[in-house]
Amino acid sequence: MKQATIDRYHEDGYVAIRGAVSAQACEQLKQALLERARANRCTISVPRDKVFPDPAKYTLAANDWAHPDLAFIVEHPSILDAVESVLGKPPVLTAYVAYIRPPGDTGTRPHCDHKRWRPVGSSLNWCFAIVALTDFTADVGALKVCPGSHKLIQPKRKDGARVLSVSAPDKSRLGPFVDAELRRGDLLLMHGNTWHEAPANLSDEFRVGIFNKYAACDAPPATGYFKWNRAVYDSLGSRGKGVLAVHTDRTLGASRLVLERVREEVPEVVLLGNDTDGWSLPGGRVDEQRNRALEAGLDGAWDTGNLIGAMEDLCTEQLGWTPSWMSYLSDYEEDDYLCRVYAATLTSALSESTLPANARWFPISSLERLRIQSDYLREAITAWFDDSSDVIRGKGKSEKRCVPTGGVNQFLD
Repeated sequence: MKQATIDRYHEDGYVAIRGAVSAQACEQLKQALLERARANRCTISVPRDKVFPDPAKYTLAANDWAHPDLAFIVEHPSILDAVESVLGKPPVLTAYVAYIRPPGDTGTRPHCDHKRWRPVGSSLNWCFAIVALTDFTADVGALKVCPGSHKLIQPKRKDGARVLSVSAPDKSRLGPFVDAELRRGDLLLMHGNTWHEAPANLSDEFRVGIFNKYAACDAPPATGYFKWNRAVYDSLGSRGKGVLAVHTDRTLGASRLVLERVREEVPEVVLLGNDTDGWSLPGGRVDEQRNRALEAGLDGAWDTGNLIGAMEDLCTEQLGWTPSWMSYLSDYEEDDYLCRVYAATLTSALSESTLPANARWFPISSLERLRIQSDYLREAITAWFDDSSDVIRGKGKSEKRCVPTGGVNQFLD
């Protein structure tokens, strides 16, 4: 990709690449998606009382992509090459999504997809890879974007913190929205923080498009990655396999937290346990019923992988307190499931008296001498305190802290 094109993406928050996907590939994708919609295979339908093709936005997402007529678009070389150019790093797939909007659908209002409670939207360097499978004309429902609006959210590092903070965008500064003029086969690369909208479908045609999301490999979602199953992984070639961060049939069945504080300029971490049985990070098995609801849910499909809410419950139970944000570190195998590990930093000291008897603060320098219950726990702690790491981390939130107020709380630290 030419440097001028990359510069335009960073200046405007989007750039269109005309004819990136062949007409044959677009038709193959369109027919496969419509076939699944007619067979009631959509992951999400809004409103939920609609039946295809009633007017509504029908969504195919999550793991329903392990099919030769669909899987290839994830690793389409024109798309991956373009995404890597604008992100500046190899891309990681964070969402595999198609939208079908039949005639009469009312469209979507102006919005931005920065969402600190979702695996899609909580990375600080990610973009949409939108492929129009039909012409997005004014009658069908153009995709409209607001040039430069991605700059309303500016990640900043405060006082040497290990994570970046963002402030709420000032919507009064939004400029006019323009038609991206997408036609079948066009690829629109759109910054994850760019404001956009889709007017109503006033035609007698279906509006169908791919809306995949990719994050830079050094900017993981603050909530943690979406977990792809092995069927999706096996359906891809070598390059496609490389864009899936987490791919397993194991359940995300546990979560733990590296909770840091700095006392007299000495970093410390809180551990639970004792010298005899060993020490561990706060956390453990998450509520299985809640986890199953996320795995099988409708809107929950977007949020599968965000275990911050579960980790908050465990912190309240084990420490009597929970931080307002957490940041994803990594996933580790524990027994027959995965343990998702987060980290957080206390901005004010938590006194020893507030901790239960089985919890203690330890200076990082003392950890080598401690008996730690599992090697991966030590590895996670080391990763968080690695000052040489160039990973770009944001502040993740639980859904319950954000959604009831329309997302306003996601910007409060």
